[in-house]
Amino acid sequence: MTYTKSVALFLVFCLIGLVLAQAQFAQARPQTTIPGTWKVETVDKAPVDPNDPENLGLVRYPSLAIDNTGLPQVAYSNGLDENPTNPLFYAHKNSASWITQTLEASGEKPSLVLSRQQQPRLAFFDFDTDETLIFRNLDIAGGFRQVITNTIGSTRATADLALDSNDKAHIAFTQ
Repeated sequence: MTYTKSVALFLVFCLIGLVLAQAQFAQARPQTTIPGTWKVETVDKAPVDPNDPENLGLVRYPSLAIDNTGLPQVAYSNGLDENPTNPLFYAHKNSASWITQTLEASGEKPSLVLSRQQQPRLAFFDFDTDETLIFRNLDIAGGFRQVITNTIGSTRATADLALDSNDKAHIAFTQ
């Protein structure tokens, strides 16, 4: 009789565990939709080769940040072909339009974040010169630029930038 009670009790616990697991699984995967509609805006267009108008360029590796007023900022590379020497751009939206500027003659795979003062900070790669990883503050006239490392060794490298509560930069990257 004790064996039967033990098996029955075990099955009850398994059933309770299964029900709880299913409830947690359902909570982890809500089936709701995002209210509202998407607003699509063109920030920049890929360049066109003047010698070959059919040869459209590429806008690649966008990194998006939203400031505390809800306006977007984006960093991206843009060029005529997929190579490691495409220029790096930064764009931000004021209330009416996008303002775009070239940051670097060569820059790829940006990671954009905003400081507590809403100033852009950027980590990116310059694969054209020694495969360097660069950190840049964009709030100073002309921009502060610091080489983190020049030993990446691969154009497949990636980086991610984060700022801590004191606006100190932390960069994780692959080589």
